[in-house]
Amino acid sequence: MSGERRLKGIFDEKAGALPNDKNCWLQGLNGSALSFVLESVSRSTNGPLLVVANDKEKAAYVLNDLQVLLQNKKALFFPETYRQPYQVEKTTNANIQERAEALNLLSSGHFTGVVVTYPQALAEKVTKKQLLASNTLQVKKGEKLSVDFLGEFLLNYKFEKVDFVYEPGQFSIRGGIIDIYSFAHELPYRIELFGNDIDAIRSFDPATQLSNGNFEFVTVIPNINSQLFQEEKVLLSEYFDPAISLVCIEDVSYCADIFDKNLGQAVKAYEAHDSGIRQMAPERMFSSATELHAEISRFRCMEFGVTSTVSQQRIVFSQHPQPSFQKNFDLLVNHLKQNRAQGYKNYFLTDNARQADRLISIFNDLLAKEHRTYDSLIEYVPMNVHEGFVDDELKIAVYTDHQIFERYHRFRLREVKTRSAEAFTIKELLLLNPGDYVTHIDHGIGRFAGLQKLTINGKEQESVKLLFKDNDALYVSIHSLHRISKYSGKEGQVPRIDKLGSTTWQTLKQKTKKNVKTLAYDLIRLYAE
Repeated sequence: MSGERRLKGIFDEKAGALPNDKNCWLQGLNGSALSFVLESVSRSTNGPLLVVANDKEKAAYVLNDLQVLLQNKKALFFPETYRQPYQVEKTTNANIQERAEALNLLSSGHFTGVVVTYPQALAEKVTKKQLLASNTLQVKKGEKLSVDFLGEFLLNYKFEKVDFVYEPGQFSIRGGIIDIYSFAHELPYRIELFGNDIDAIRSFDPATQLSNGNFEFVTVIPNINSQLFQEEKVLLSEYFDPAISLVCIEDVSYCADIFDKNLGQAVKAYEAHDSGIRQMAPERMFSSATELHAEISRFRCMEFGVTSTVSQQRIVFSQHPQPSFQKNFDLLVNHLKQNRAQGYKNYFLTDNARQADRLISIFNDLLAKEHRTYDSLIEYVPMNVHEGFVDDELKIAVYTDHQIFERYHRFRLREVKTRSAEAFTIKELLLLNPGDYVTHIDHGIGRFAGLQKLTINGKEQESVKLLFKDNDALYVSIHSLHRISKYSGKEGQVPRIDKLGSTTWQTLKQKTKKNVKTLAYDLIRLYAE
């Protein structure tokens, strides 16, 4: 059995001892041990888990751990929408998208993974499941689809019709190609029609236009914070079935305090708001502590903080944090030897192969005089979690490489898709004027000559027209925008246009093996000489 499989199963016995009819308090957990316990619990249950950490940072670290540990189940993040209530410009579009994606998966009734959140996000109410379902469109491959109907549907649901989509809530129709940026998915969808039949559904990167996934069906959901969803709202827990779901919450009392604090701030913002637009009352947008307690009472709960509020049973863990060795590897090796002498199994975790090789080399050098290698003391497991821990009952010691080397370990949350330094975004493309200079990765410097529709294999496609020396034209599909970058040179200096098919650019590219922007600068210097 691999070290990874052994580690993932270390808390199976504890998870199996959790009561099925009582709330319980997990006392004494340290580091990422919570995530290992949650993985064991998730694996042993048929229903979803709702995990509520005390703050966004803790929630993000738990999420990242579970994204590593969960193999056949998803871990979703449920963030807050409002940075400031009743100010639309203070909402975060990416967060609205993540919330919609979670609601969409939960409403299907088949989700058995984990949703991780924190009090500020949980306090913000969501649209009722029935209302979400009635305002959702499902598109299936092989079915017939009327372009006019779809366009009307999207406009009615406040989607914006644009030439090219680059953010949620937009759609475009170009012949038999329909692009939709739903709020229920991280990337936009491209629906390709053959007549009125849906021939293919793909997701694609809006910056490069490159496809990265095929689908048999997709769900289109509008902005869940729009006026369409202003009817009665509920707590996120309404999307979970109490019969099969488990609520794992760090501190019920602290969470309740945050609920009342958020509601109080919303009331003040509501009373001060004067936009002339009727707004929902704060009580309909944000939950109170009373509502939180009422909802929690419907579920089996597992508390994992330093205190307990609702639990009848206590499960005690004998753990302490990963020790600090201040980069003293002699001290670390001696510590590992003591562990082994006391019957502990040592593991070090990292998903960085170079870092693993570095640590293994250090261990081997320190053990060379004893004619031993690192694996006589510690086992390497290729995974990455936030914090190590030592369990004295199970005699397990888990060490992370970033703590050994005393490096800060940053959590990772979904970000708005960004382009590489060399690639156009659709938004930038639409800002170009005919005659503007651009650089093609294979052909050098040319001039932008607008967008033009071409018929390729019977399908109409949008292309970027570029003009090179002697007015030679090159058409670049929007699917290949990653091959183009905006020309960057000294201000006021007019670049020399390349000859299409010339060898100068290719030779320079092969010799330097630099990125497009650097090649452009080198080419300018070459022509100046």
